[in-house]
Amino acid sequence: MFDKRNKAELKRVIFCFGEGGHTAQASRLYMAMKPYLVNIDIVTVGDFHERPTWSNQHLYYPPLRYKEDGYTVKAFINAIKNLKEMFVLISSASTLGVVSTGPGFCVVICAIARLFTKRAVHLETWSRFDTQSLTGKLNYWICNKFYVQNREQLRFYKSAIYCGLL
Repeated sequence: MFDKRNKAELKRVIFCFGEGGHTAQASRLYMAMKPYLVNIDIVTVGDFHERPTWSNQHLYYPPLRYKEDGYTVKAFINAIKNLKEMFVLISSASTLGVVSTGPGFCVVICAIARLFTKRAVHLETWSRFDTQSLTGKLNYWICNKFYVQNREQLRFYKSAIYCGLL
């Protein structure tokens, strides 16, 4: 069917997440939000190359830390190169906000969103019960809304919203 929507008028939501469990959470979150995302372009940003089927556009954001090597100079140089693209994307009037399910690079993207007075929402990982993720610790103070999937996390994040497992 021919789409009569004007691309310039479309609004955009950015989903920021990593590989593995973060991808599963983001996909389930998208499915739950889908009825509310009519006529909204979805841009995904992640540390993997393949565009999710539910995304209109995907941007590769290399990881800041490699599990085998830790933090590397090359990783930081790549991240700085990607910052310009993130600033342009997020500062656009059509961008409504960012939804994050982690990992660490999402902190920077949520901070940029807040810098441009966009909405930033973080969903703390479902695998956390007795500890906090570094991403969660930082995004708790950055994001407009902060959700936890396990009630045990409410003791760490006093103003978080319990949403249950996806």
